[in-house]
Amino acid sequence: MVQPGTAAAERDVAARRVKLDLLGADRPGIVQSVSSALAQRGVNVEELLTECIDAPLSGGLLFKAVATLSVPDGVTLESLRVRLEAIASDLMVDIALEEAITTPR
Repeated sequence: MVQPGTAAAERDVAARRVKLDLLGADRPGIVQSVSSALAQRGVNVEELLTECIDAPLSGGLLFKAVATLSVPDGVTLESLRVRLEAIASDLMVDIALEEAITTPR
C-alpha cells in the first residue's frame, strides 16, 4: 500500500539511508512480505528497482530487488536485519542491508 506523505512530515523524523539487496527464487508475495515488515518499523522505501533474471544453473527465474530505505534513527540496523533474515528464511531469499553512502548536495 502506498501512503501519501508531506515533505514537512518527512523532515520531522530523523532518518538515515540504508541499501537493501534481495535475491531469490521468484514467487508471489516477496515484495508484500518485505514491505510489510519495513512499514511496521516505520521504514520508508525511497527507491525500489526490481527485475527477474534467469537462474544460472536451474533454468528458473530469480527475483532481484535493490532498494534505498529511509530508516528512522530509533530503528537499529541490527534489529531490522534480524527481522528481515526471518522473512528471508521463510521466502527462501537472500537479503543484505548496509548503510548507504550519501553524497552532499
